Amino acid sequence: MYLAHEILPNKDLRLVLGAAGKQMIKAEDLLHKPGYNGLNRLLEAAHYLDNGWQLVDGNEVPGALISAPVISNDSRCWWFPDYAIKSEIGTLYMTGEVIFTLAGEE
Repeated sequence: MYLAHEILPNKDLRLVLGAAGKQMIKAEDLLHKPGYNGLNRLLEAAHYLDNGWQLVDGNEVPGALISAPVISNDSRCWWFPDYAIKSEIGTLYMTGEVIFTLAGEE
């Protein structure tokens, strides 16, 4: 498994890294491709981009910051609020999971 996801009770998105995903991050040096490039490659390998998930421009998401990675599943968007101080790919690789915060809902 490359990647799994879970919508948490507070509606945030939890991504969980599988063994194949961890190997891919290392093999493709995705730790040095934070943001759109690394995350896009991982979502692509895990077939999320074939199943209604996408990375979107942060300018189009209420509550998200411009440079933050944003993931959408057609009905909701989540962003990585710590993007300026941490890498979402690095967090995923080191801890096995990363949390994206729901954007645009009160």
